[in-house]
Amino acid sequence: MHVQNTSFSHIYEIWNFLERDQSLALAVGVAMTVMSPLIVLGNTLIILVVWKDPLRNLRSFTSSIILQSMAIADFLVGSILCPLHSYWSLVTAAGDEPLFSVFVPLAINAILISVSVGHVTLLAIDRLFALLTPLQYRVKVTNRRVTIAVNTIWGYALVFGVSHAVLDDYFVIFSIIYTAQVLVAVSVIICINLVILCHFRKDTTRNENSMVAVPIRHFYQREKHLCKAIALIVCASLVCFTPWLVIESLLYYCMLCRPNLDSLMKGLAFSSILIYINSVLNPFLYSWRLTRFRDSLKRLLSKGPHIVLRQQPEQRELEQFDTRL
Repeated sequence: MHVQNTSFSHIYEIWNFLERDQSLALAVGVAMTVMSPLIVLGNTLIILVVWKDPLRNLRSFTSSIILQSMAIADFLVGSILCPLHSYWSLVTAAGDEPLFSVFVPLAINAILISVSVGHVTLLAIDRLFALLTPLQYRVKVTNRRVTIAVNTIWGYALVFGVSHAVLDDYFVIFSIIYTAQVLVAVSVIICINLVILCHFRKDTTRNENSMVAVPIRHFYQREKHLCKAIALIVCASLVCFTPWLVIESLLYYCMLCRPNLDSLMKGLAFSSILIYINSVLNPFLYSWRLTRFRDSLKRLLSKGPHIVLRQQPEQRELEQFDTRL
């Protein structure tokens, strides 16, 4: 590959390590082979649950649009990215020449990781609006606006990823931008969740110690459960992304770390596996912690008829505080 005359050109040596360490390539290839069917199966169920919506309580809710789009991104990780990465790693481990460069799976990875991080950010913003403006939430956060936001994330990620692959002479520059934007997104996610936590704890304490309307108390009780569920999903993403993000940052920005390149590349390979593990975990987190998904999934997997229960009076009273997840 011809490299433009740039101060970043020496970083191309980093990726040659992937082709030299056959044992590392074998470990990564086996891990990708095992995770691929798990990712596809789990996220297929989530996509089907929202699409079929057996209890008619998902497709009309904006947060479900975000979660379904995340499931689609994770499905593509399992059905496209994992097989490509697995093929490249196993062929490399066998000492043969892969049919495509390592930059192909890396570019696809840039697309799907950008989408995943963008959706986690959007989910955090959605929960912030739900908590700060519960009465206006259903007016401000509409299906149309959320769909536009989701499509914008996909559009940007596709343009960035294709540019990442096509303009291979500037691959390192794109990689640095990619790492920087993930770092910014993760920082925003952490800040938003800290704001949610502080605001939620303050308002919960105030409402528990005062005579407020029953619907509002129910709202805060439900929002407490939702915050825990979403926080678990966000935290799982942060735990899976942070090691990779730290090592990527050291590779590109820490000149003093250059003598430890071999150790950093091994760490990068195994931290990349963590990102794929996040795609395995997400469906289980949706169906385990989110009541709407759990109930709908049970109905979808059951053989009985799809019965839609009528709302009770107290449920209709709470409708104005419904934050859609």
